[in-house]
Amino acid sequence: MLSNELTTTPDINDLLDKVQLLLNNISEVENQNTETINIFKEHFTNINVSFSDISSSIEALNKKSGIIDDIVDVISSVARQTNLLAINAAIEAARAGQHGRTFAVVAEEVKKLSVQTSNSAVNIKKIVDEIQSEISVAKNNMDSIESSFGQINFKNRDLKKDLGIDTKSIEKSVEQLNLQVKKSFNFQNSRSNPKKYYNEIQNVIERISENTLKTNTNLFGVYFQINPELLTHLQSDDLGVGIYSFWENEKVSNQKSLYLKDFTPSNSYMFWYYNPINARKGVWSNIYFDPYSNKELISFSLPLYIENQFIGVSGADIDYEYFRKMSQSASMNDLKESINLLSKYALIED
Repeated sequence: MLSNELTTTPDINDLLDKVQLLLNNISEVENQNTETINIFKEHFTNINVSFSDISSSIEALNKKSGIIDDIVDVISSVARQTNLLAINAAIEAARAGQHGRTFAVVAEEVKKLSVQTSNSAVNIKKIVDEIQSEISVAKNNMDSIESSFGQINFKNRDLKKDLGIDTKSIEKSVEQLNLQVKKSFNFQNSRSNPKKYYNEIQNVIERISENTLKTNTNLFGVYFQINPELLTHLQSDDLGVGIYSFWENEKVSNQKSLYLKDFTPSNSYMFWYYNPINARKGVWSNIYFDPYSNKELISFSLPLYIENQFIGVSGADIDYEYFRKMSQSASMNDLKESINLLSKYALIED
């Protein structure tokens, strides 16, 4: 007799369908891996080209700097000679009275040197313009690298379907982080003594962030960043108020906030901060490569408002590679189980 697990033909058909579905899922994951690798190849090829261009630009700058040094030497020499001739001209003019032939000769030499100096100045202007052009090229190349490293996006995925990620649970964790910061935030204190208050709230945010991460071990990191516009006591070169807590060697590590000058919408790396602000709601990112952690991440970010005042952004990062491997492993286990059941049935039939 067939066991209770497989008693009818529909049961076998269901198993075969499941095996086919699992094979398709595994194939899709492999296709995603191939696509990811190809995209990384493309972006890092562009990055290598950019570095090569930057190297060439810097070399050109060095050469032109040497030319400028030569021209400056010429101008310095001319200036010294002009000064001596001017002195001589004054002496001769005093002596000559009505007979100023010697003075005329000296004046002519001064004039020639003046022309030479003028020509050198024109050359300097030309070289400076070329240097500025090279600097512009180098800056554009650096911007290209920043863009490539800052956020290498891939196609949007149905995370729950593809990786088995409980997106609702992650969103709930970020909402709870926001709620705890909201309960701790005091408008009156922040305005009366901002320096003292934001030093204190920094410690509070760190504690909340660490606790959130420890209770959500499936996350790679969590963060909260205070709106820089509230930090009127700080300068652009100062660190902002915020924290990024992340897992490192099975322990929670903390990274302080970014510099205030980094908070600009044109900074491609700051998508996690500005996207939820623009949407005025929680936002999932695409899959992107983060150069600081050297990982493929997916982020969920949520803005915090108190009485219609924007306070900051909280969020959580997921290690895409980790969940991809987990999903692949789970699919393989399900496939093995289904194949074992089918094998069992085949033996019974024999």
